[in-house]
Amino acid sequence: PEKSFVHLLNLRHDELTIVEAHVSEGSPVAHKRVANAQFPVHCVIAAIIRGPDPVIALPNTEILPGDELIIVTHSNEEEDLRRMLMES
Repeated sequence: PEKSFVHLLNLRHDELTIVEAHVSEGSPVAHKRVANAQFPVHCVIAAIIRGPDPVIALPNTEILPGDELIIVTHSNEEEDLRRMLMES
């Protein structure tokens, strides 16, 4: 089965985490611009993988179903981020 939210790496003594999240059609961030998606305050979208192409996540970049988001976040916000992305 496809993983929708994958913990990739801990950084800086486990204070920061890099995760990869698949955006489904029912995700609350689908069809929203990065600036309007209401990510937790300590989350940064490092990149969006759209098909074979990486996309730089600018504030006006639209997040589409099927996108893979590479996100850097505080470790203590990882679970909140997962819940936020997976709600439908």
